[in-house]
Amino acid sequence: MFKNILIATCLLVTSIASQAALISHYGYERESTSNIVKGGGLEWLMWDVTKGMSISQALAAYKSDGWSLANNNKMAMLFNRFNFGKSKWSSSLGINQSNNSPWGAQEHKGFLDLFGITYISDNLCNENKKRWCYASDDPYSYSVALYGTSFSVYGASVSDDATYTEINSKYQMTAGAALWEYNWSEWESANYVGVALVRQAVAEVPLPASITLLMLGLVTLCLRRRKLARS
Repeated sequence: MFKNILIATCLLVTSIASQAALISHYGYERESTSNIVKGGGLEWLMWDVTKGMSISQALAAYKSDGWSLANNNKMAMLFNRFNFGKSKWSSSLGINQSNNSPWGAQEHKGFLDLFGITYISDNLCNENKKRWCYASDDPYSYSVALYGTSFSVYGASVSDDATYTEINSKYQMTAGAALWEYNWSEWESANYVGVALVRQAVAEVPLPASITLLMLGLVTLCLRRRKLARS
């Protein structure tokens, strides 16, 4: 009986381990089967989960689980951890900030790996101006989310695979990140824009400790049944 319990427990552990892989970048991590990103003492809901929602719709759906709209300070902290080619992202209200990094920058790829992609395009070029183009073998993709307060709404965007930007009449391939003023009304939320929801991290029992408790419980149950059978 005890041997069977141990076998069942080992199978359970193997099953749990095989179902989820850990995605980790720049001190943030997410289980591949989860839509929650953890890091810096906070939890973030993946931006693509709320894609197409207004702020009020997102809060109505998730506020009861402790989620709230990310403010300027939390967004700046997040961007500073990923850097995006810029050493300091400010949390002040003068929030129009942007920076381009070399094409294929790992910070951008890592961020989208964690937070999801809200928009992807394989459009090659604006043939009229030829100012913005996309790499034909690596479609342009990015994540955009709203954040701020009930009085001031802002946007955050992180792009990968990038655009060609014209610098001194020469084209340079870059990836971009930006914090910017949001000029649309809340009800105009587009289907490629998410909402940045955040909450304090919840302390969890590590998986090995959980399995240990399960095994102890099973062993205790087994011993109790043996004792009852003998009596």
